[in-house]
Amino acid sequence: NMPAEYDNIGLKIINMIGTNLKNLENVSYYNNKKDYYNFNKSNFDLAYDYKTLVNGDQGVRYGDYIYIPNIKLSKSKVYPITYLIRDKKIPKIENPSYFLDSDVLRVEISIEIFNGLSNNLVETIEDKYLIPLNIDSNFEYIEMFTKNDDDYINAEVSNIARDVARMIVEELICQPLTANINYVNNKLIVPIGTRNGVRENQLAVL
Repeated sequence: NMPAEYDNIGLKIINMIGTNLKNLENVSYYNNKKDYYNFNKSNFDLAYDYKTLVNGDQGVRYGDYIYIPNIKLSKSKVYPITYLIRDKKIPKIENPSYFLDSDVLRVEISIEIFNGLSNNLVETIEDKYLIPLNIDSNFEYIEMFTKNDDDYINAEVSNIARDVARMIVEELICQPLTANINYVNNKLIVPIGTRNGVRENQLAVL
């Protein structure tokens, strides 16, 4: 039920999330969106599982994470609500700016974050956003005159992408940096270091 002019917003949000993460100094971002594996291809070796493909071709290491975004777009309506003050308490108004029936673009986002090596699900981030489109009316002219322009819509899309990138970073910063000790060339090696942001005197091994 979404207007055709907004059908590329999902892709915009996905690309903007990546751009926001890439621009952060404390994040090493790798873009794998162009990599595509056709599992239905007749000569594709089905013995390859996801872990083999990712670890073999992308060089995923300790401290790496993979996020997979899922975005659902739909057209919806927001209706004004009458609030009553009870016991002298002011009620919490979720959408104080909506005083009239409004057509909105509903953006539902789900981000699954996986550990790069173990492929275990670390966290799922879910949130929804409403972008006002116009006042809902039976009169076409009113909807046309109250329609928000492309600059406004693009600004809201940018804000959504920035907010989602922030949530991804906040989740990953809280994750512990762990690795298995490997025995290589008669030495015990911990395969994490400067690539993971570790500096001298910052690594403790038990």
